[in-house]
Amino acid sequence: MTYTFERSGMPEIGPLITEYFSTLGSGTDGFFDEHIAGANLHMIRRENEPCGFAAERDGLLAAFYLRETWLRDAKAVLEQAVEQFSAHKAFVVSGDGAMVSLCLERALLRGKKIELQAYNFRLGGREVRPAAYDDTHLRRIPREEYGRMIQLTNREWEREISSREDQQVWAMEDGGCVLDEGLTPSVGCWYYNTASYLTLTSAGYLPVTRIFCVEL
Repeated sequence: MTYTFERSGMPEIGPLITEYFSTLGSGTDGFFDEHIAGANLHMIRRENEPCGFAAERDGLLAAFYLRETWLRDAKAVLEQAVEQFSAHKAFVVSGDGAMVSLCLERALLRGKKIELQAYNFRLGGREVRPAAYDDTHLRRIPREEYGRMIQLTNREWEREISSREDQQVWAMEDGGCVLDEGLTPSVGCWYYNTASYLTLTSAGYLPVTRIFCVEL
């Protein structure tokens, strides 16, 4: 049986991406999500039936997901994806057991490099100190202040802040000083960002999964 990769848009792939995220065991962060959203999306089909999806761009396999029914063929389908997209590295979330097994096996057999990329967190059950600031400190930022926000965030979200007309940017401030994003639907940080790691764990978040960057 032949698997095919069909270039698709977010409306077609969206339900599969949601399904994939539900299998990971923890949330992901904007860094990982943006790599998927900004990638070329491909529906993986077998005899015209949707089996999963791949997200790739510039040699990076940002995500690769096969539904459980077809996991028996995952090794061959991954090889097909690597060849078709000329992929030389992949992001691998530790909560994705199938992808961890596939990519780590492939990398180790070929003497490839495995790098620690990021932490993903979920909120833990232990009590932490009460929040120092409530929603009265939140302010929606007008477009004329976007340049300042881009500088304050070290250009981390420059594209997201400036590229969409319907984008909303909020700041948490005290006496005009920016404190925090205020809205945190998911939490993560670069693996080597010790300051962010300590801040998040002190606020009650647990580093439950990692993202690896695996050479292919």
